[in-house]
Amino acid sequence: EAPSSMDPASMSASTGAEAERSHNNSSSSSNGLSLISDMAKLTCEAKLDAVGQYVEMVAQTGVPFLLFAHHRQMLDSLQDRLEKSRISFVRIDGSTRQSKRASLVSRFQSNEDVQVALLS
Repeated sequence: EAPSSMDPASMSASTGAEAERSHNNSSSSSNGLSLISDMAKLTCEAKLDAVGQYVEMVAQTGVPFLLFAHHRQMLDSLQDRLEKSRISFVRIDGSTRQSKRASLVSRFQSNEDVQVALLS
C-alpha cells in the first residue's frame, strides 16, 4: 500500500530526499561558481606583471590617466607598483567611504602632481 501523504514517516523521507536533491544541486552550482572564481583569480595573477609594466610605460608619458581593475588583488598589485615607482595616484574602490570619494576625484582632476586614478 502506498504511504499516505499525511504519514509522518513518508513526510520525513520525502523531505530528506528533497533536501538531498537541493543540496546536490546547490553543491553543483557552487562548485561551478567556485571553479569560475578560481579561474578568474588565476587569470588575474597571470596578468599582474604585464599590466604593471604597461602601467609604468604609460606613466612615463606624464599624461594623467584612469586605471580600472576588477579584482582586489590586481588593485593592490597596481597600487604597490605605483608606490614603488613613485607615481602619484588616488585610489577609489568599494572600500572607499562615500564621504571621501568626491575629494579624491577633485584631487585627481585639479592636482597636476596626481597622475593616476586607480578605480574599481
